[in-house]
Amino acid sequence: MVFGWKRYGIAFAAGLAILLVGCGSSHASSGSSSSSAGSNAQGSSPSTVAGHTPIKVGSICTCSGTFGAAFLPGNQAYKAFLKTVNASGGINGHPVDLIVKDDAGNPSAAVTAFQALRSDGVVAIEEDDLVDQAWSSRAAAAKIPVIGGLVGTQTQGALKFPAGSTDDVQLAQTVNLAKEAGTNKIGDLYCAESPTCAQGYAALKPAAAAAGISIAYATAISATAPNYTAQCLAARQAGVDFLTVGSQPSVIVHAISDCAAQGFRPDVSIAGASWNHTQASLPGLSDLTIYQVYDDLPFFVDTNPQIKALNAAYEKYYPGQRNNQAVPEESLVGGWASGMLLQKAVELTKVAAGKPVTSGEIIQALYTFKGETLDGLAPPLTFTPGHVQSVRCWFTAEIVHGSAKILNDGKTTCAK
Repeated sequence: MVFGWKRYGIAFAAGLAILLVGCGSSHASSGSSSSSAGSNAQGSSPSTVAGHTPIKVGSICTCSGTFGAAFLPGNQAYKAFLKTVNASGGINGHPVDLIVKDDAGNPSAAVTAFQALRSDGVVAIEEDDLVDQAWSSRAAAAKIPVIGGLVGTQTQGALKFPAGSTDDVQLAQTVNLAKEAGTNKIGDLYCAESPTCAQGYAALKPAAAAAGISIAYATAISATAPNYTAQCLAARQAGVDFLTVGSQPSVIVHAISDCAAQGFRPDVSIAGASWNHTQASLPGLSDLTIYQVYDDLPFFVDTNPQIKALNAAYEKYYPGQRNNQAVPEESLVGGWASGMLLQKAVELTKVAAGKPVTSGEIIQALYTFKGETLDGLAPPLTFTPGHVQSVRCWFTAEIVHGSAKILNDGKTTCAK
């Protein structure tokens, strides 16, 4: 289900911490260190136009700790984008100097990370952060734009510029998937680790009823439970024909597999942000129809030139990671789209050589975006001064017996 993963950033199990190998010394611990995506990160000076000042950009990431494995890949993709840009001459000749602060999911560390970035003079911040509520108001007060990041985990604001669909459409997304599946009765297994997951269910219930869909069974599930057999049997007994599961990706797979072992194989909803292509062949999932929503273009649409560029760059800088079941591949698209959003905004500023690119100039450039799709990666992006930035369209996909396809002829679906 959308709520457990997309909004509240419920992370992978500790056993998936192998992903953190990619962090190394380039990521901070408790927000106290930094890394550059410019000359330091690449091992050589980026090829840029002489006399052009660097663009200093920050990133606050929950790249380690309990939730690190969920947030690290998107941050890696963002870094891969900026490394690629710097290797090609920067943005309008300006090299991009990226400073990453890792808050490990600690709100106090997140505030410290923001304060350090502000002191460093960053002109924009990208976030892959579980606890952005701790510092978002400070960034707004400082008039530092937050550009992109893991959109579904972010709070929204006037100076937060998403690169994909935002939280305010989650109910519409879930109800739309249920309609797409032609369901009569929804079963909802939501995470027990956060009260916000239960709040998501409470909001879903009237939204589904308004669409003529009943929630026949709903219960919280714990990530540490040995199995989910009892919940699967109860859902089957209630006549559920469409099951949403909101938790860590590993728990989602475990729950669905347990249901299949009991002969219970309803259509299921798994947020695209929780998915890796290797999961399609797992026992219990390989013979199901799975419906998904995506904030940005699904990662498997590799006919898109930007998806191709992402795949090549991520393989170059993080070889073999795409085949790691723990890597949520859609977060890679979000990271790449975030880099594109920054690039397109800076390109519009047209700052002369020797002069710095300012936060104000980037913000004004973003306000000129009217239906920008980032070369097809994003739903139409339009940003309005003085308003909370909202993107109310998304992509929908279906996986049938392991084969993924984008629905609606590749067009976005939008909430009213």
